[in-house]
Amino acid sequence: VDACTISSDTSTTTISKDISLQGTQTKLSAAINLGKCICGAGSFALPHVFLNEGVIGGTLAMMACGFLAMTTMQSINNSRFLAIESSNGEQTRNPPTSYVELTQMALGENASKVVFS
Repeated sequence: VDACTISSDTSTTTISKDISLQGTQTKLSAAINLGKCICGAGSFALPHVFLNEGVIGGTLAMMACGFLAMTTMQSINNSRFLAIESSNGEQTRNPPTSYVELTQMALGENASKVVFS
């Protein structure tokens, strides 16, 4: 258990946190939540796209963006497993669990700091 103390002029509060807690989401629910965030933010631009491009152009633009997003996600997922393979094709450790960790393994500490910031 790790604890930190926050002080102010009027009171002192101690906040404890258990750093051994594991995530409670499954991979599927995390992927769905991420997709909802991306689609939710992107939906604000849809009326403008359809106004400028029309129904056919807007639909084609959405399909192209969906294809690019799918290809990018597949590439990142494949890179997770390529980053841990040794020269003989065996896995040497668990795959990275974050994009920052993947960047650190593939490009080094300095690149991961840029991604994190």
